[in-house]
Parts: sequence; C-alpha cells; structure tokens
Amino acid sequence: MGELGEVLVRGARREVAFTRVLGAPPADVWAALTVPERVARWIGDLETSGDEYVLTFPDPGSPRTHGRVLVCEPTSRLVVTWTHETEAPGEVEIVLVAHGHGTELHLVHRDLQAVGAAEYGAGWHELLDVLADAVGFPVETPQPFADVLPRYRRLEAAGVAGEVTTGPDGATVVVSRLLDAAQDEVWSAFTRRERVARWLWPVTQWPGADDEPWEPAPGERIVFADPNVPGGVRFEVLEVQPQRRLAVRWGPADGQDGTDVIFTFQQEGDETLLVVHQGPSPEVEGAGRRRGGADFAAGWHALVDALTVLLSGEKMPPGEDLWEAAYAVYSAPGQPTVASL
Repeated sequence: MGELGEVLVRGARREVAFTRVLGAPPADVWAALTVPERVARWIGDLETSGDEYVLTFPDPGSPRTHGRVLVCEPTSRLVVTWTHETEAPGEVEIVLVAHGHGTELHLVHRDLQAVGAAEYGAGWHELLDVLADAVGFPVETPQPFADVLPRYRRLEAAGVAGEVTTGPDGATVVVSRLLDAAQDEVWSAFTRRERVARWLWPVTQWPGADDEPWEPAPGERIVFADPNVPGGVRFEVLEVQPQRRLAVRWGPADGQDGTDVIFTFQQEGDETLLVVHQGPSPEVEGAGRRRGGADFAAGWHALVDALTVLLSGEKMPPGEDLWEAAYAVYSAPGQPTVASL
C-alpha cells in the first residue's frame, strides 16, 4: 500500500499532504500530470483552455472539477485552484524532486472543509496509487478508497481531539472546535428546530414555534429521540447568554438527574470557536454495554462533526463512521488532549 498521508488542521479548514517516491523520472511524472492522454490513465479526462481546466472523473454521474493554473514550472511544480461541486474553492500544489533514478512527489490539497477532508485524503491516496501504476511502478498492495477512508477519518479526528478527565464523580469531556461560520449562524443551529434535528437527534418536543427561532429561557426543555435511551433524552435549559453561552442539563427525558453541559460561542474573525464542556458523568448503560468517558467524548466529537457539515452545506457522512473514528482516538492508550495545530 502507498504511504499514508496526513490530515492537517488549519483553523476551521483542513489540508491533506502526501509524499510518495515514484520510480519514474520527473519528466515522465510531469507528463502524467499535464498531458491529457496521460492524465486520463489515472484520474480522468482533462480539458484545458488557456490557464483554465476541467477534469471529468470516470465514474458515471460524478461531477466535474474545474479550476485555474496558478503556477506551472515544468517538471518541478504545479499549483492549481480546485473547485468541486458546491464545495468552497481549494488549492492543489504538486512538487516533483529528483530522487535517484526516480521522483519524490509532494502533494498538498489546501483549504478543505472539515470532515470532508478525510474523504479527500482517501481519494488522493487511491489516486496516487493509480498514478504509480500509470508511470510503470505500481505499489505492492494498492488499496481502494473505501478501505483507507476509516484511517483518514481517524487522522482527522485525532487532529481536533478534545480532552477527557476521569475523576471520582466520573468523566469530564471538553471538545473545542473552530467552525467555519459566523457566531450568529452557529447559534441558529441551536435555536431553530429543523437545524437542531439535523446535527443532534430527532426532536420530539420543542419549546418554541417550529418555524421561528427559539429564544431559550431557563427551565425550558428540548426532548430528543435517542435509540440508546428509552423515552429519549432531554436538554433542560439552565442558563442563557444569547449567542455566547448555553448551559443545559442532559439526561433521560423521564428522569430528574442528569449531567450539566455548557456550550460557549466566541467569534474569531470569520470563524467561531465552539467549546462543549460536559461535567463529570458516571458510566451508564447504553447500546448494550457500559459506556464511559471515551464514549461520551466520541459522541460529542461526532455531533460537532455533524454540526460542522451542516454549517458547510456539504453531504453528511454516515453518523456511525464519524463516531467510530472518534471512538478509536479516545479509546486508544493515553487520553487525547486538545489539539493546537
């Protein structure tokens, strides 16, 4: 299998980076990157007009990618813009360096939306394996997109992992995330029923009008359906500072006890820092087993992932994929701490 790449955190955005050694010389690799007949052998049909390009992938129904060439230094460096479907524009840079009789290839895809970056990591991983074959030096055991995607999801989850602290009263979880949206837009994802239901759980009881923004007040409740909790779970409002702080008590809808969860919102330029703080919570029964700190952390991590996707307008990955990737990080030996990349 080709060498695993990296998923790097850049504020609210991500980038994926690869280094591969190919057996072909730089001139041959360059031709595979720029000559339409050669490009078609590993990625798709390439059309060019001046410094503009359109790339059509071979999968039926797959949308096209288009962009503009920013830098072209033959046999050594290529930089292009990359716009795919409704995604925000990104940038791909490829640098070729002579390496013995072969080539060391460095690829960086910048300015990717969070969560979706893992899919780009898996996609480029597979394509670079195919490129190696196209220049006559195939990797020993190439792996398709679906096989490596879970590994890239775990890499991205590790880059934004929160912290879990275990004490006598249970596990405390803190998940901090820069979101690619303004503070008022993030707040609306907590106060409009149709938006809340798209990243938390299905809403079965809502304290406000369904089609109007909710103005939370202490004592009000939201009830959610949760397959792991008979009767669902509740968020009971404890404290509100609009667009800045929301404190709730989270627990079974049919009970009085629960765990305090505090959400804080802070505008940072065009982005918003969201911090989720779940107070000490003992282990509970759920999904047929005892669940503790790693489960709670993975749950909030995956929910913030879902919120991230909602705010970006991208397609939501399967929820279990996000949770499993996060759980693999939080359940690994040694608890993760807040990342600052």
